[in-house]
Amino acid sequence: MKLQEILEQLENIERNMGEKKSKKMNLPVVKKIVKRLDAFITTCDTCKVLRSDFITVIGKMSKESNPKYNKKFKELTNDATKHLEEVHNLVPEDHYTNIYMSYGVALGLVFGGAFSQMINQTALIAIGLPIGISIGLSIGAKKDEEAKKEGLQI
Repeated sequence: MKLQEILEQLENIERNMGEKKSKKMNLPVVKKIVKRLDAFITTCDTCKVLRSDFITVIGKMSKESNPKYNKKFKELTNDATKHLEEVHNLVPEDHYTNIYMSYGVALGLVFGGAFSQMINQTALIAIGLPIGISIGLSIGAKKDEEAKKEGLQI
């Protein structure tokens, strides 16, 4: 089955499910995953197997609505994402933003605590939090932008 046919089936499923359920099923991301798997099928056997599994599950989902297919679909999406991350060094959208934001929170609290101890005012312990978050977000967004330019984003 060609990539375009798979994407058309996914769009039909998305229309039939409705916006709320399709976001819950993460269908926009699944489209990107399927495209990435398709790009690697000539060089990676696991990608070939995952792609054929997607074709099977998508075909069954387009014919009938059954919760067991939704569960299999989510498992397959997680497996494919994990494979693309570990083997092909791809990252999901906002991957670095999320990581660096948490680093910013941690460092901001440390620096805020140190600052509040220096001036002996414990009420200012959280002053470093927004600073750390903003620095972490800016660094993470920059790294995500670089990953996107290099084609390393799912």
